[in-house]
Amino acid sequence: MTKRNVRCLIGIFMAAAMLCGLNGCGDADDNGDDGRVVIEVEDKQVTEQDTFSEKEQTASSEESKETEKAASVEKSEKADRVESGEKTEKEPSGEDLDKVLPSAADDEWYIKGNIYTDDKGNRLEVFFNDYGTLEFAVNGLSLYITTVDNFQQENNWKVYTCDDGTMIGYYPGEPAHIEICDGDYAGIYEADGDKVR
Repeated sequence: MTKRNVRCLIGIFMAAAMLCGLNGCGDADDNGDDGRVVIEVEDKQVTEQDTFSEKEQTASSEESKETEKAASVEKSEKADRVESGEKTEKEPSGEDLDKVLPSAADDEWYIKGNIYTDDKGNRLEVFFNDYGTLEFAVNGLSLYITTVDNFQQENNWKVYTCDDGTMIGYYPGEPAHIEICDGDYAGIYEADGDKVR
């Protein structure tokens, strides 16, 4: 018996003793009932509660066994897929082509000195100085200035906020791209691997 059951039984016996004391200990009332009926009913309720809690414990242990079994099956299926050469979640698939895996080489992309061009023939150059300033020049005109640490990173893309509020995004890859988000020279510029400053 659990502590809870013992407490319930003690409470029932105390209630029965009080009823006996109030009713004259064994004297029958007008209906011919005595205190034992109350005790039997309360004992029956306690027994039903015990049965219900045992059913709950059995159900929860069965659920945990099923969960463990499902996890074990999933692990073995993953191992089988890896052995057979199938792609797992960690490998890139066709659905996540827009995700670029981080590369330490892209952290200082502005030092490479590539020239970027758009589909209108505009030429974008990126200049960097030792003070951490980035300067974006389109067709030889220096238009946008920011610092190398003034960016937000999303999916290894770097979006720089320039002094005039213009947003410029750098997208690593082969070839890399730079996007000027607004202004007269807004557009996507692609790295021209043959042209380097």
